[in-house]
Amino acid sequence: NTGIFRTTVQYKLSDKVSLQPGIDTNRDEATGQRILGNPVIMDYAFFVSSEIKPTSTINIRPGLRFIKNSKYDAPPVIPSLNGRWAITDDLNLRVGYAYGFRSPALRELYFNFIDANHSIIGNPNLKAETSNSVNASLNWSAVKKRDFTYTAVLGGFYNKFKNLIDYGFDANNPTVTTLINVTEHKTTGVT
Repeated sequence: NTGIFRTTVQYKLSDKVSLQPGIDTNRDEATGQRILGNPVIMDYAFFVSSEIKPTSTINIRPGLRFIKNSKYDAPPVIPSLNGRWAITDDLNLRVGYAYGFRSPALRELYFNFIDANHSIIGNPNLKAETSNSVNASLNWSAVKKRDFTYTAVLGGFYNKFKNLIDYGFDANNPTVTTLINVTEHKTTGVT
């Protein structure tokens, strides 16, 4: 069973600044023959984001999220920052940074799925994962005809995870899959 409640409010402080605070709650509970016990995990969060337009060509979106998790120690604040610069009418640059926090889902912690083709065992000892993510893209588009637009995007990203939640093999029995924490994991890409 999952219950989710989220509400936000939009404040326009001026033509250049708007503010969007909100609250977010999540409650997950599981029972069943393949679930260990009757676990419950709850998240409570307050967040605030803003849109700042110092000029007609620059748009900055900072955000902060304050979270309390019933099972895991969440960071005191989770920041994000996104920006867009319209270099010309046809060319813009977008950049972003975000810190991430994800507690394991109930199925990753307590669900055991065993049948003729699978042996997947939950891991109640999983740690929450955190990440730092950076991305950027250069976007070009030009209208050449009334109903036709050329578009090109060059982008890149870098993600660094700590305690990434992933599947691995049980050290005592390689036919059993379980969930593990990968101490450090990085991804980098270009599109």
